Amino acid sequence: MANDRPLAAHEILDALENVSDNEEDYRERLICILPPPVDPDCLTDEDSGEEDSVTLNNLPRNILLQPAEVMIQGQIMVSDTEEEPSDSTGRTKRRRTYAWRKRDLAKNPVNWPDVQGACQDKRPIEWFENFLDEDVISLLVSESNKYAVKKNLPGDITTEDMKCFIGILLVRINPKQSAKRFSQSEKRNIVIEEPHMVSIYNKYMGGVDRSDENISHYRIGIREKMPKEGLADPPIMNMLIVVKTK
Repeated sequence: MANDRPLAAHEILDALENVSDNEEDYRERLICILPPPVDPDCLTDEDSGEEDSVTLNNLPRNILLQPAEVMIQGQIMVSDTEEEPSDSTGRTKRRRTYAWRKRDLAKNPVNWPDVQGACQDKRPIEWFENFLDEDVISLLVSESNKYAVKKNLPGDITTEDMKCFIGILLVRINPKQSAKRFSQSEKRNIVIEEPHMVSIYNKYMGGVDRSDENISHYRIGIREKMPKEGLADPPIMNMLIVVKTK
């Protein structure tokens, strides 16, 4: 029957020799042997002669019988163990074999719980108002009006104006404008929808005709030397106009 007891120094040495013979393990091992009890009639390592002549092969019997510990890479690997019968054989290592199959990964179905509650009836705008409530809107309106008054501007921003401004920042949608243009096919002026970006460009940059005139005037196609012909003509032309007008 196996019982728990610390290994002695000679048992650890025997175990290490067996491991070294069976496996290729080059890790450093440190053996810590507890000192034997002090006995004046017993020969210890202090009065056994020169220290250089003491090796593992000629240690005294009382030291070999002392409990010991072996440390591998700084970790205590053997402290207490169970005695095994003398006829026990070493375990053989088994190599795992993997059978690979060529197929798609199976997607595990996810079952979401059916949560019932009052929150399901809320609209997206109601969820948004939980984070940006009336108190926050009022604070933004108050501080914006104070800042406008400091800049000698009318502080007449309302709550609805602030909500509209925040909505434009989030959605980034500018309303379309209408413009009158002469139709050659109908021989009359018609009203067409004009995107906000087009109206801003026509207002400050002089329209498409002015853009073509500036591109030919500054000879952008020679300056840019890009593989995509005409792709960066308007931005480079605008940059040159800004630089020359400063």
